[in-house]
Amino acid sequence: MLGRVVQDKNGKKQGNFGAIANALRNPSIVNADDREDLQLKLAEYKEVSMDTGQPIVFSTMGYPYLMGILPNYSEYEFYRLPKQIIVDFAAKLDYRQASDKDWYEEIRVWALQLGKKPSDLELRQKWHELTSYQLNDHGVQMLREFLDRKAS
Repeated sequence: MLGRVVQDKNGKKQGNFGAIANALRNPSIVNADDREDLQLKLAEYKEVSMDTGQPIVFSTMGYPYLMGILPNYSEYEFYRLPKQIIVDFAAKLDYRQASDKDWYEEIRVWALQLGKKPSDLELRQKWHELTSYQLNDHGVQMLREFLDRKAS
């Protein structure tokens, strides 16, 4: 998820961070114990983003939550970031998932070898085994949608 600063034709900057704020309020994405800390972090990042034009990125797939300022990108206009940008950003945050591996492809191959549609628990376990990252309900839903699209 990307929060970005846009500039109108008169040069006035406006922050567009509503999608991230909405995700933080959604209990299926962010658990209550972490919500306040993430909202404070978002407020801090919004100030930086408004000053620099650099977008805020927030991963909604699971835990630990990944949120930060995307460096070196001013008024970035894309909602889907190229994989290498995410890998580089995660590495800057010393995030354990920073890798050149395509975890979605790894899961797709594993699911094919499994010979059946994996359960939510199996998806969570395999994702954690590969990435050390805990999927929340939203992450499982996104992964299942990916698998369904690839199976079609």
